[in-house]
Amino acid sequence: MLKKLDIEEKLSLLRDPKINILTKYQLAITLSDTKNERVYYALCELINDNAYLNKRGTFVHCLRNYPPEKSFDLAVDLILNGNFEVSHEAFEIIDHFENKIEGEKVKLNYNKLIGFYNSHKTVRVGV
Repeated sequence: MLKKLDIEEKLSLLRDPKINILTKYQLAITLSDTKNERVYYALCELINDNAYLNKRGTFVHCLRNYPPEKSFDLAVDLILNGNFEVSHEAFEIIDHFENKIEGEKVKLNYNKLIGFYNSHKTVRVGV
């Protein structure tokens, strides 16, 4: 059934909250192979939707079909705040950079990393 639908119909299904998650995963994988810009933004919407908080690893994986530099900010946030699968997929995005990232963007994300580190430091007593 899904193969006969065009990209717009598939995007509509991907965004539909009534569609089950396994169908959404299948749609996301199929659509991300097109490398279509609208699909990229739909994936980002799903990743940032709290309804999919513990179900977004496949959506993050699908972002790997797009230039990794485009997802830099999102990937850093996901590394810091995602579960293991999401963090791993986000790290894979960053690991595949081919171009340099502009200085201000790097500085902003470096500050996020430092802030995260400082807020999660543990004090070891009696070691």
